[in-house]
Amino acid sequence: MAAQFPVRGDVDYHIGMLHGALRQSGTNHYAPFTLDELRETHYDYWALGHIHKPEVLQEQPPIVYAGTIQGRHKNEAGEHGYTLVRSQDTRLVPSFVPVNPVDWVTLAITVTDQQSETELIDLVFEQLSRLTDETTFKLVSLTLTNVEALPGQVVAQLNNGNWFDRLSQLQEDQYEANRCWIYETHSQPAATDIHYSQLDAEFWKAAQADVFTGDELTKAAGKKLLSYPFLADHLLASTTLEDTQERAENELLQQARLEADDHAD
Repeated sequence: MAAQFPVRGDVDYHIGMLHGALRQSGTNHYAPFTLDELRETHYDYWALGHIHKPEVLQEQPPIVYAGTIQGRHKNEAGEHGYTLVRSQDTRLVPSFVPVNPVDWVTLAITVTDQQSETELIDLVFEQLSRLTDETTFKLVSLTLTNVEALPGQVVAQLNNGNWFDRLSQLQEDQYEANRCWIYETHSQPAATDIHYSQLDAEFWKAAQADVFTGDELTKAAGKKLLSYPFLADHLLASTTLEDTQERAENELLQQARLEADDHAD
C-alpha cells in the first residue's frame, strides 16, 4: 500500500495515513511497509494504524503509531492514549497523551515463609496497595513464586482454586478504595522441576498409612476380587501396602520360575 501514496505536494503540510505493519524479515504482516518507502514520499507526518501499542518509529519527520486509547486485554498493558500533533515553525511535533481509564498490570510476589491462607492474602493486599494511583484502575495478574515454602494445605488450596475464590470475595469490599482487581492468579515453585507431591512427604506417608491397610484393601477389592482364592489369601493376610507389594513380587517371581522350568523341559 505504501507504494500507492504520491510524493509530497506543494502544500504547507503533507500528512499520510496508513493502516499497516512495518515489514520485518521472515514475518508476514498486514499491508507491510518499510521506513525507506515512507521517507521517500517526503511527507511532514505519517499517522499509522494497526499496531495497538503507542510507538514512534521515527522522530523527524514523525512516523508514529498512536495506538489504541485503551488496552483491550492483558497483552496490551501499559499506557494508552492519543497523539496530539502541534506545528512548530515548519515542523509537526507529536506528543503522547495518556487517557486509558484501565491498566493491565502484573504483580509478582515471592513467598518466603510458612504463611497461612489468611497471612498470604494479607501479604497480597499489602503489595496490591502499592499499585494504587488516582489515574487508572488496575486489572492485576498475580503470580506467586516459591510456593514450595508454603504449608502443604495452603498449596492444595491454591491448586484447587479455593484460595482464589476467598481472595475474590474479600476484594469485593476493597476494590473501589484500592482501585485494583486481581482477575487471575498463577502459582509456581522457584525451580520448575519441583513436584507438588514432594512438598510435604510426611503428609503423604501419613495418608498412605491410613488408607492402605488390610481392612481398606479388602473393602476396595470387594466380593468379586476376593472370589479368587490367590487374591483373597494375599489380601486377607496383608496388613500394609508393603506386605501386599512384597507378596505380589514373590508371586510374580515364583510364576516366572515355573514358566522358565516349563520352557527348559
